[in-house]
Amino acid sequence: MATRKTEIATKNVRAELNTQTGDAEVFVQYEVVDGEEAYNINNEISLEDAKKLDANAEIGEIVEEKFPVETFWSCGRPNC
Repeated sequence: MATRKTEIATKNVRAELNTQTGDAEVFVQYEVVDGEEAYNINNEISLEDAKKLDANAEIGEIVEEKFPVETFWSCGRPNC
């Protein structure tokens, strides 16, 4: 079973950091593909599922899903 820490490592992500407040946001990016199921679930999303994230999504576009930043933590030692 993949943990959230390793799960994000195989995806395309975009991060935003507010240097004034220290707030961070991470977004997982998916390419919208034709068909009911995406071939590569790490980087692709079906049009039907993409519409749940963005009602205006179209095949070939990139849609983003916000990824909870609180899942990025460090235990203070190697191999957490």
